[in-house]
Amino acid sequence: MEAAGINPRNADNTPKWCAEPEQSGDLDLGFVLRSSVMLLCINPQPVSLLPWKVASIFGASLIAVGVTAGYVDVATHFEFPFLSNDFEAFIVAMLVGVFLVFVGVIGWAKHLKPRARARFAGIVFAAPWIALLVGYPIAGNNIHGPGAILLVMIVPATILALVLLIMAGF
Repeated sequence: MEAAGINPRNADNTPKWCAEPEQSGDLDLGFVLRSSVMLLCINPQPVSLLPWKVASIFGASLIAVGVTAGYVDVATHFEFPFLSNDFEAFIVAMLVGVFLVFVGVIGWAKHLKPRARARFAGIVFAAPWIALLVGYPIAGNNIHGPGAILLVMIVPATILALVLLIMAGF
C-alpha cells in the first residue's frame, strides 16, 4: 500500500485507526466503539507466546504418549489388550501431535532470535533420533515395532528443522 502512496500508519508508526476518539456531548455507540478500538491500540501488536508454547508442548506430549504406548505394548509382550487392539487412537493422537508441534514451534520460533531458532532446529532434529536410541534396548530395530513409528517421525522432524534453519537465516 505504501508503494501506491497510501500509508496506513501515523507518524508515530501506529495504525491510522488508532487515532484518539473524539467525544461529543452525548454518549453514543460510535464513541464506545472508537474507545474500544483505542484499547486495542495500547499495544497494537501484542506478542503472546503462550498459545504457541501450549500447542508445541501439548503436541509433543501426544507424540510421547503414542510412542510410549507402543514401547509399553512391546515391553509387556502385548499384555494390555487396549494397547494392542486400539492402537489406532494412539496413531491419531500422534498425527495430531505432529501437526500441533509443527504449527506451535513455527509460531514460537517467529519470536525468537536467529541463534535460538537454530538451537531449536537442532533439538527438533535430534529428538526422534534420541528417542530411537533410548527405545532400542526395549524393541531393538524391529521395523514392525514401535521403532518404525519413530522412523516415520524423523521425516516431519527433519522438515521442521529445515524450516527453522531457514527462519534462522542459515
